[in-house]
Amino acid sequence: AALMTLFVVLRPVTTVADAVARELARTTAPAATGSSTVWAWLAAAAAVLLAVGAVLAAASSRSWAGLSGRYDRGAKPASGPRGEVRTTWDELSEGHDPTLRDAPDET
Repeated sequence: AALMTLFVVLRPVTTVADAVARELARTTAPAATGSSTVWAWLAAAAAVLLAVGAVLAAASSRSWAGLSGRYDRGAKPASGPRGEVRTTWDELSEGHDPTLRDAPDET
């Protein structure tokens, strides 16, 4: 993107003449005038800065910290009333709905 922007900024008349010739299906470029503004130079500078930032990010990404264990679940399993390990799958296998655990008992 930076090279294309620089090409247009450095050669605005040629770029405009070539584009007009293509649109009009002419083999020779018509007489054209044009000049680049400050916005074209700012676009070229932004493209160069983005490219440099991408290269720096790619080069330094190996030293970034990995995933945090801050919110990981503990390794200790939930235990039942006598120390046996109970899981939600066990409750489902026995026909209990674990989502109704905190609901008032209607029986």
